Order: sequence, then C-alpha cells, then structure tokens
Amino acid sequence: MRKIYQIALAATVACTMVACGNKTNNNGDNADSVKTEEVAQAPSNIGECEWFTVTVPEGWKATVDNDWDSMKSVRMEDVNSSETFKPVVEVIVYKDKTQKEAIESDLKSDNDSKGDDMKIGEYTFNTILGKNSVNHCYTTLADGRLMEVKVVYTLPDAETLKPIVESIKLK
Repeated sequence: MRKIYQIALAATVACTMVACGNKTNNNGDNADSVKTEEVAQAPSNIGECEWFTVTVPEGWKATVDNDWDSMKSVRMEDVNSSETFKPVVEVIVYKDKTQKEAIESDLKSDNDSKGDDMKIGEYTFNTILGKNSVNHCYTTLADGRLMEVKVVYTLPDAETLKPIVESIKLK
C-alpha cells in the first residue's frame, strides 16, 4: 500500500511540474521570452567598454575597465593556456596621451627596446619590446586618441594579433 501511495505522489508531482513548465503568460506580456531570445542571440565573445568593442578570442576571458576618464580598456586572458603565466592581450584607448610620450616613457622606465613597426589592417603600430614580458604596440587613431595593444607573456606578432585588432570597433 505504501508503494502505491509513493508512486501516486511521484506521478502527481511529475504532472504538476510538467503543467507548470508549459504554462504561458496570458496577459500579453512576453518579456521573459524576449529576454531569453536576446541573450541567446547576443554574442558572448565581445568585450565592450565605453569607447570601443573588441572580439575576445575563443576560450579567453575578458575584463573591462571603464573607471578612468582618460582611458578605457579591455583585458583578455587565455584561461585555457597550459602555460604557467597565461598570455594576455589588453586593448587600451587613451584620450590625453600621445604616441611619442608613451614610447619615450616606456623606453626610459622599463629599459625596453624599440621593435619593428607592425601593420595590422588599417593600423601601423610602433612596438616596444619589454624586458619584463610586457610588450607595447602603439598607434594614433584618426581622432587623435592613442590606442595601445599590450601583449604580456608572449611576443607580439601580426598573425596572432590580426583577428583581435581587426575586430576593434571604435565608438
């Protein structure tokens, strides 16, 4: 008798759950279903800050920094890398910093060396190779702002950076 009661109770609970799961909102407000569709359609690999968006490589994690008035950045880390120090690429746009100032500062303070210029898409970057595993690639944007693509724990090369740089959309 006890088993029959448990089976009947389980069947009742199952039927109730199915009925509740199929329940529709009859008041004409489909906000929940619209939100779900929008989230499902939105690309999850876009790093977006106030001044630009960038496509984050598959398997990388992005952190956005909008806290400064003079700069905005998206930092991307290869979380799936087997390396002890995970490769990092950070795209930074500065409002009030010039390319000349940035390069001079890097060459003075970090004992870094000037690397070869690198052309990626519409941008030509001046590269600074860091002795501390931080490499800087600078270009001046059409509106006068400075863009830096900082590469940490790996050397910057056009093939690796090309998909990231070409995906940058300035606002």
